[in-house]
Amino acid sequence: MDAYPDDYVNHNLPLVLLSGLEAGSENDNEKLFKYPLLAERGHNIFSDFPPLSGAVAEELRQVLLAEDGSHMPWKAGQNSNGNQPGSRLGYRIKSTGRSHKLPPRKADPPQSPSPTSPTVDSESNVSGSGINYALHSPISPLSPGSPTFPDGLLTPLWVTKHQDLVPAAVLNFFPFSLDPNMNSLRDNQLKIEINGLKKEWEASGFKTRFVAVLISEEGDGGYEGEIDDRVAGIRRATNLDQKSIFVIPPDATTSELKDFVSSLFSLLQPTVVEYYRDLSKHARRKRNRSSIPPPTAPPTSGTSQTLSLQGWNVRYEFKLGILAEFRQEMDAACRNYESAYETLFGQEAMHSLFASFAVYSGQVKLPLPHAFGPIIRIRTKDIVNRRGKGSKNYGWEAWEARWSMVMAQLIHRAGSSLQVLETALDPAQALSIFCPPKKSIRNPDRVSPWEQLHHEGYWLYRSAKHTMLRRKLAEQIPNDDRLSPGQSPASQIASKSYLYDTYLAPDTHQEFPHAEGGGFDHSGLILDTLKMALEEFTKRHQTRKPHWATLTWRRSGWWQLMETYAWALRECALNIEDQEMVLKIDWELLNKAFPSRPAWQYDIHKSLEMFPTEKPKPSVVLRAEDVLTSLTASLVFEKSEGNVGEPLKAQLTISSCAQPASAPIRLSEVKLVFEGCLRPVKLQADHDENSNTSSPCCISSISLREPSSPDNSSLQSPTSGLATLIGIADLTIGPSQTKVYNLICIPREAGDAQVACIAMHIDEEKFDLAYMITGHSERPSSWWQQTKKGASQRRIGKDRDTGRCKIMPKPPKIRISTPNLRSTYYTNERVTLSIGIHNEEDERAEVLAEVRLFGTPESTAKLAWSEADSSPDSAESGSSTPTEGPSHFIKQSVGFLDRSADKELGIVLADTQEAAKFSLRDLRYFFSVSDDLVGDLISKPGGLVQKWCLNSKVVSFALEPLVIEKMALKLLDISIGAVCNIESEVLISPETPQISPEELRDSNFFLDVQKVLLGDRRPTALNFALEITWRRNSSGSAVEDNTTTSVLEIPRFVVPMGEPRVLASSSPSNKLPGLIHLEYTVENPSTHFLTFNLMMEASEHFAFSGPKTTVIQLVPLSRHTVRYNILAAKRGLWIQPQLVVVDTYFNKTLRVLPTGEMRADKKGVLVWVDADD
Repeated sequence: MDAYPDDYVNHNLPLVLLSGLEAGSENDNEKLFKYPLLAERGHNIFSDFPPLSGAVAEELRQVLLAEDGSHMPWKAGQNSNGNQPGSRLGYRIKSTGRSHKLPPRKADPPQSPSPTSPTVDSESNVSGSGINYALHSPISPLSPGSPTFPDGLLTPLWVTKHQDLVPAAVLNFFPFSLDPNMNSLRDNQLKIEINGLKKEWEASGFKTRFVAVLISEEGDGGYEGEIDDRVAGIRRATNLDQKSIFVIPPDATTSELKDFVSSLFSLLQPTVVEYYRDLSKHARRKRNRSSIPPPTAPPTSGTSQTLSLQGWNVRYEFKLGILAEFRQEMDAACRNYESAYETLFGQEAMHSLFASFAVYSGQVKLPLPHAFGPIIRIRTKDIVNRRGKGSKNYGWEAWEARWSMVMAQLIHRAGSSLQVLETALDPAQALSIFCPPKKSIRNPDRVSPWEQLHHEGYWLYRSAKHTMLRRKLAEQIPNDDRLSPGQSPASQIASKSYLYDTYLAPDTHQEFPHAEGGGFDHSGLILDTLKMALEEFTKRHQTRKPHWATLTWRRSGWWQLMETYAWALRECALNIEDQEMVLKIDWELLNKAFPSRPAWQYDIHKSLEMFPTEKPKPSVVLRAEDVLTSLTASLVFEKSEGNVGEPLKAQLTISSCAQPASAPIRLSEVKLVFEGCLRPVKLQADHDENSNTSSPCCISSISLREPSSPDNSSLQSPTSGLATLIGIADLTIGPSQTKVYNLICIPREAGDAQVACIAMHIDEEKFDLAYMITGHSERPSSWWQQTKKGASQRRIGKDRDTGRCKIMPKPPKIRISTPNLRSTYYTNERVTLSIGIHNEEDERAEVLAEVRLFGTPESTAKLAWSEADSSPDSAESGSSTPTEGPSHFIKQSVGFLDRSADKELGIVLADTQEAAKFSLRDLRYFFSVSDDLVGDLISKPGGLVQKWCLNSKVVSFALEPLVIEKMALKLLDISIGAVCNIESEVLISPETPQISPEELRDSNFFLDVQKVLLGDRRPTALNFALEITWRRNSSGSAVEDNTTTSVLEIPRFVVPMGEPRVLASSSPSNKLPGLIHLEYTVENPSTHFLTFNLMMEASEHFAFSGPKTTVIQLVPLSRHTVRYNILAAKRGLWIQPQLVVVDTYFNKTLRVLPTGEMRADKKGVLVWVDADD
């Protein structure tokens, strides 16, 4: 890209200026001096403060410069360090010391004013000698001193302006004194200096973000609050916000400085993006005006004219694209560049922009998507042919070569998108030949590989080819045109200038002169370019002549390209008599994926018939993963497991995918080799000339035998050296035919067995060919079988490897049965099982019985022999494992069983406490004890006593009716200082002799909880268990009449003994039907004097008599009852009185608890009103 200015090529990153640190070593003076009026009228920003020095300042400068991303790859989304994830922008960091010069915003008026100069409004006019001029930027096509005046499109100085001159943010570094005696003076100096610099930046007209960074000097310092007050004073005096002034301590470490810089740039990012977005809005507004701005002075040079409206639109789109790059919004930049190209190559623009066509390179640097680049090249060629000097000259080929070279350099600068992965194991995968399509493409599979962007080597090789064409066209230049201008007449020179384009190439007398040894060095450029291209191809293992064995076209499916290459390579192999290469190519061309070649005889057996017989004859070994085969083979096992000594069924399937018109393939033998304990198998051809080659599928069963004579060269298993089994089969395969061979193997050893290799051999007089399949196919496996309608296949082996089989040891022929086994047993039920042992061996067998109980080691279940079958030595004959208890394993010698003899044993399983399924739900209701019963309940002096009702609902999940003998509530644990008395079960549901499956048994248990000491106010925790004694429904068996006690745990129950509560009770009136006497008892069991506010809410469902609102004051250990009479509006329903009780001491609303037959829900208590008689 050396033909383009650096400003067009460099990465556009937001410019951040460092002012106050040591100036950078980069030398941009030569570039900046080219900017018009920069030295004469540039706005100079200068500070009297010397640049900061010291360890912290120098280290901070290095950390800031390390954030510079100018040399990072052109890839959206990368930050300045080259890291990927973020949304952080990359920046261009420039350190300028204490002075910086900004470009002027307006050009000078012309020296000799023209009376025809147009006038505009007074804001952009300059009065000089009574004439007003419309002044513009010094680099605008409207300014006479501009490089683009009067009709130029673009200049790199506009990019230079934003890359090197006008920063998006300026970081000003000042010293911050920590000397108590100098703080006030130095702070005032800082205020004056910062205010002065801010005014200078504001006067320049550029909206650059101003940031002040104070680097603390060495000193005694002060407390943190004092430093904050000083910084706040400086900030207020300079009108800076909190995010525009920072302080760095004098002892800052490197990691702290890095964190500060990272957070600083993250803080600047929104402002920087908004800065370039404002510039984009300004350019977009000027574009949308659809009018040409008036020039400062009209052009005066002959045919010169002002830039057309289409040219201005190109300028604005180019500027919008550059500004989008500064924001690192590459998609938006590409859209602007594409719009600029569309306008540039439009019919109107071409007629108005270029009177004499000479545009090959394009005056803009446009980083377009790769799919748009060829369009630009083709359209450029079309314009050159129509309006230029044509594309049949060496100048056009020079442009083509330069364009390809630029593409290679752009791709190289793109960075990691086409990196060479040198660490990959597979050489074919250790490269990136094409740039993958963007994620925004909806269907990336529709993008062919050749439509994707190629790597640098492709473009370098293309550049070399066009340089070769350039040399060829240069050699065709007539002798008269090779003469130098001093030796040629004027007419010849004029004709030559019309025929040849020398935009990127020298004149004809310099391109290819008469004198030998001079002229352009085409060969040197071609060789240098080819060397660079070869280096890129070599990195990706792409040699100039691809190897047939490692051709990547097989994986890509480029069959047409591969076919063309194969026939050309076969012809070369015939000419050099490479018989092995001919065999390899013919084997692959036999596949029907390639188009059939007319009048060609596809017969692998006659591939070498044009060669004489050689000794030794050629031998070729092909692997399935390297070639496109015409035969496929697979072996599947019917089952995933087998046993030693028992037949194991397997099925070998060979399918042909050869050309439909090809000759049948006659295999000499097929060898199967296994890893593990199976013996190798060899199928030999039967040489039947009348073999079936027309049926789509043929299934045959092959009998395997031992080899008739020992052969030291016979195939053996690679792991165990087992001898090979031999079988005879029809191995002639017709086109598109499938032949299935059923095999039966008998394993002799236990272990894992899998297919290691399937080898198909063709032995001919002139060659030997072997095709090896070493990897098992990942496609779904099928099992072929013969039916009445012909051969059919069914899917087998789902979720397993059908090419692998596990061989188990030979199983004993002892059958075990359980004649009295039930489908369901229940927890804690005594289970008696009968175990039947049947000897099906062909001889007498000695039997040892072992019974194991699987489960957790903590299980309390016990396993034992029944009393009739127990023997004295049974306990000594077995031992438990570390993970099982002694009661979980029993062992007993049965003795010798004759052939077909039977023996029955009995085992007992007891104490099964873990329930497989159970459900328990308890409902607790509170009620109060009336005053006249207190004396009876508290028979002895002691603490407070409370009566509770625990409601249990037990559901049977058994599969048969059960008889419940008894249900009792057992106290397991109670807190210290309390006692509990539990009464017997009170059955609520109807009493039945048995409980059916899923039937509910509802019952209540009343219990009294009493504190031992009166002053004990601690809550009391109780743990209960529900004991259910049950038995099966009597069926005449004494074993099944035994009762079983099941224990169900109940959640922990906590009784609050020291909290106030409200109890509600109700009773119907004996005198007036529908009248309910409702009593609310407020208890204060605490040691505090408590006050309660009571308020009864009115309701449309009933009327009440009693206090609407009242206040109750209770002393410790007291209670008070408030009575209401309630008359319901309707009868035969539940009514809900709402009494609100508030404890004013604790400011807590108490919940009203029902007693007796009352109910409660989320809203309160419910009272039943009897219906009319």
